Amino acid sequence: MRLGRLVLDEAGRTGRLTRDGVEVTLPGTRDEIAARVGTVREPLSRALAALAREGLVTVRGRRLLVRDVKGLEDAAGGSV
Repeated sequence: MRLGRLVLDEAGRTGRLTRDGVEVTLPGTRDEIAARVGTVREPLSRALAALAREGLVTVRGRRLLVRDVKGLEDAAGGSV
């Protein structure tokens, strides 16, 4: 999942470790992020929702809390 890889890259570069996980601010609007991972806004929103349902992240606007880094790394092996 290209989105997962982007989130992991941002977590490694700018993430802030909290007691609940790694907090990441996404670099741009949803449209800009979608373009970076080769999709459009709606599939991006669905992918974020799927990651949240799986308990890997919590979405708070442009901020994400990565709750399960290992799980997100495993999910990043697929596609958007």
